[in-house]
Amino acid sequence: MNLGGGRNMVSYCQVEGINTFFVVEVSAAAINSYETDMLYNNFVEGIIQPEFRAINGDMFIYCKINGMKSLDDISDRGIMSMEQAVALMRSLCSVVMETGEYMLEPDNLLIESDKIFYSDAEKSFRYVYVPGQGTDVRMGIKNLVEKIIKRVDHRDTELVDFMYEIYDMVVSANYDMERMQKYVDEASAREQEKCCSGNRKRNVESLDAAREQELLMDEVFGTDQSSAAALTIPTTEKNKYDRIFFILIGFTVAAFTGIAAVQFYIQGHAADVRLIMLALIVLSVELFVYVEMKRKLSAAEDERRGQEGVECSELRYAEEDENRRPKKQNVDALEHVSLADEIPGDTTVLGSEDDCTTLLTQHNLDGRASAQEQRLFVRLIEDGGIVATEFPVTPEGVVLGRDRRQADQVIEDISVSRRHIRIYEDAEKIYVEDLDSTNGTVINGIRLPAGRSWQLADRDVLCIGTRQYHIQILLI
Repeated sequence: MNLGGGRNMVSYCQVEGINTFFVVEVSAAAINSYETDMLYNNFVEGIIQPEFRAINGDMFIYCKINGMKSLDDISDRGIMSMEQAVALMRSLCSVVMETGEYMLEPDNLLIESDKIFYSDAEKSFRYVYVPGQGTDVRMGIKNLVEKIIKRVDHRDTELVDFMYEIYDMVVSANYDMERMQKYVDEASAREQEKCCSGNRKRNVESLDAAREQELLMDEVFGTDQSSAAALTIPTTEKNKYDRIFFILIGFTVAAFTGIAAVQFYIQGHAADVRLIMLALIVLSVELFVYVEMKRKLSAAEDERRGQEGVECSELRYAEEDENRRPKKQNVDALEHVSLADEIPGDTTVLGSEDDCTTLLTQHNLDGRASAQEQRLFVRLIEDGGIVATEFPVTPEGVVLGRDRRQADQVIEDISVSRRHIRIYEDAEKIYVEDLDSTNGTVINGIRLPAGRSWQLADRDVLCIGTRQYHIQILLI
């Protein structure tokens, strides 16, 4: 590989202990202090942070690629999909623009399929920057696109049209990277919309399957109202049922053990196995009833959550002064809190029957606490119940995005814009506003127009780029 400077430079992978490095030999004369300082001290998004080493008078760049695969490795495993191609071109446009913003040379990027790496952990493509390389970035993109076109499934007309459009932009005399990035971002937004639609369709299909299974079980075991009751059974009631079943099962096991022990102690062997078999039958029946009850409770809970995700209310917009915020529903604050409604501890999860966010007017039973002593928090929960972040909400709002310099809460994902959304509190309600993001914001399957606001409710599903979160609203 020729990397400029009139020398044939070498690149290879090297393993050092638990680390794997992509190593590139580079001319020491081609390296300037500004580039090394920028690469050392700044995280340029999309570029693998290099380490410069001088060995026997030669200069080498070491890029750590632990857990990464090259684009060639990914392509060898199968035909590239539309989603993969869009992600690759979007990351490529982004890294070229990022290098320009940091006053680095895009021509120093290695745009070759065996030198572009994909990180499974970060779900993004990463690139190697070699000072002094001096290769035409436009020609590198052209060669890469030609190679991808040869590998894609040409029966996928959408993918083929997308790649040929990119190719036409690269070879055009009016080559414009910003125009290419805009086109790729639009394609990425369409893929994201299809992904969200597919998720909603799978949720509906799984809900229908659960309902069919419930009907079948009712036909076999008889119709009952356990599913409907499960929708309103409090957590404490479920725990009570668990304790009852565990006590019954414990008594049965103890009886079985006692019968067996007495017979062996008196007779020296199992004199009457009928009693032991009876205990085993009772234990089996108890376990079956317990498992069946848990299954119905779980199916009913999944049905309730699925209905909340599928049934989405329409956006409510209204012109309010100069802010163009949605109309605020008149929801009476809860002035009195009963012992049954009180949640132990200092955290209260907000929510109401009409799915509107309600800031409770707190009056403790002894009259010593007030709402002004508590703050409104929003918690973002990923799939699997993992809490991604939690932050207080103010009237000024909290900005979420991927740029640490512009966002209050950072989401490190290339599909998230630098300033993606703002979550703010107004008149005791919480709103989310899309800040003209590239990939948009989706709430409960509905895409939020740029610059507009949506009133958040507890358990809403919020999609930011490719990230999906479940909303939990707290009063702490």
